[in-house]
Amino acid sequence: MLVAFLLPVTLIMHAYWRLHDAGSIHIQNAMFSKNLSMLGAALLIAYFGAGPISIDKWSETSINQRKGASDESE
Repeated sequence: MLVAFLLPVTLIMHAYWRLHDAGSIHIQNAMFSKNLSMLGAALLIAYFGAGPISIDKWSETSINQRKGASDESE
């Protein structure tokens, strides 16, 4: 969802190539670059996953540990 949001916003809202004022061009270029970096990060996370320190991995490990503890007690 983040990729679907960032793609049009980056291209439409931060179109620095349409501007003529040097100050505005600089600001919009910075915002465009920021959005482009967030877009790349979102694509990387979507492809590779959040990793071992993610909340999903933590909750999965926690659930498995609780299941293991209850299996041992039975």
